[in-house]
Amino acid sequence: MRKLLVPAAVLTLMAPSLALAQAAPGSVQGTVDVTGVVSSQCQISVSSAVINIPELSDVTGGATAGQLAPGTVNGQRATLAGFCIGAASTMQAQAFPIVSTGVGALPSGFTTRVDYTATATVHPILGDISATGSSLSAAPGTPVTVGAFSSDIDVTLSNASSNGAKLISGPYQGSVDVTLTPAS
Repeated sequence: MRKLLVPAAVLTLMAPSLALAQAAPGSVQGTVDVTGVVSSQCQISVSSAVINIPELSDVTGGATAGQLAPGTVNGQRATLAGFCIGAASTMQAQAFPIVSTGVGALPSGFTTRVDYTATATVHPILGDISATGSSLSAAPGTPVTVGAFSSDIDVTLSNASSNGAKLISGPYQGSVDVTLTPAS
């Protein structure tokens, strides 16, 4: 005579199904699946910031006096904040020149325009991702995939230039647009 030994753990796992089978002979089962969706989206929660440059021109009195002092623009930064929840979401930066807001005809050797590059950087877990735009282009910079992230969006200015011309006095204004586009 042979004895069959079944470990206690196996009997414990089988007990609920044995009890169900014994408790309800002839029963049937149906299933309700629960589904949902999370749409790909991006939001910019801090959507505006200001970079204030008190003086754009070189005021040292040297040979470049009155011309753009690039160091007054280069390295300037501001911070937005946002998130995307789609794995293929993208970001673009578009820089608009810093221009005088109230000047008519220009004398030779003068300008009312400062061009620059803007770099927008997000900080996802796997490392920084940056998109750039130049005010020399009428179009936004190339979109870069940022994927899913939630972080600050640091906007930094660089490569400032006015082509060696002297700047006309008065107020100047420019801007940088950062666009987040959701994609799954």
